[in-house]
Amino acid sequence: MSSLAPQIALVLLLSTVAYGEVSQAVCLSDRVGLNAHSRTTFDTEIREILKPIGVTFHEICTEGAVRVVLSHHPPTRYAGSLGLAYRHGDRILAGLHVYLQPVVKLLGERASAGVVGRALARVAAHEVGHYVFQQTDHHHHGLMREAFPLAQLASDDFTYFLQAKR
Repeated sequence: MSSLAPQIALVLLLSTVAYGEVSQAVCLSDRVGLNAHSRTTFDTEIREILKPIGVTFHEICTEGAVRVVLSHHPPTRYAGSLGLAYRHGDRILAGLHVYLQPVVKLLGERASAGVVGRALARVAAHEVGHYVFQQTDHHHHGLMREAFPLAQLASDDFTYFLQAKR
């Protein structure tokens, strides 16, 4: 009987994937080496934005968590993108990306360590929203807004980024 345990676990795992359940845990894979202040600000901000939609942020990536990969630059064909959520058919995939240089460029003179961390968290939360809600479309307000004014991206007030009521 105990020899069936690994097979049963595999069947349960595959059935979860097959029926399209999405992870409610997110972590950051930092490929740029954010400084301590930017990282602390990022962690605090993303937790606050994701909490109302039932997603938890983990400082360390563990198995099953959706990785938000922070890189310097987006792919050439998406040069102006702050972040990307890829899809396969109608499904948003778990590989989410946020890009430092376009965010810093957009912030311009406002690009202090804290503001950069906060803005990156907001972009990351938006991409996580695509994954969690499994939607490619955007709303007029809230977390899933298509574009955010610079003032909102840099603001101390994160309420612009909370999920709008549907």
